[in-house]
This record gives sequence, C-alpha cells and structure tokens, in this order.
Amino acid sequence: MLDGLFARCRATLHAPDAPVIATGTLPASIRDACATPIEYNGTLILDGLYSIWKRNVKK
Repeated sequence: MLDGLFARCRATLHAPDAPVIATGTLPASIRDACATPIEYNGTLILDGLYSIWKRNVKK
C-alpha cells in the first residue's frame, strides 16, 4: 500500500526520483517491507524547527 502511495505522489509531482524520507518512530520492519527505498532521518522535524528558529531569532 505504501509503495502505491509513493508512486502516486511521485506521479502527481512529476518527480519519479523524488526521495522518500521517514522520520519519527516508523518501525524498521515497515521500511524493510517496502520495495521503495526509504531514507530515515530521526531528527528531520527538529532540524527544520531549529532552522526556523535561527532565521527568526533577533540578533
């Protein structure tokens, strides 16, 4: 099911090589069950929030 979702998203974006990135507590078994390669970044959301904070902090 997830592989189909990834394929539809990539088709909609006209980006057949768009990376799939997992974050949070996605079990490794789910990633292993997918035919689509899935990169894992456990701190993706925190990294993004930190970037926003750095951009908005008063100097």
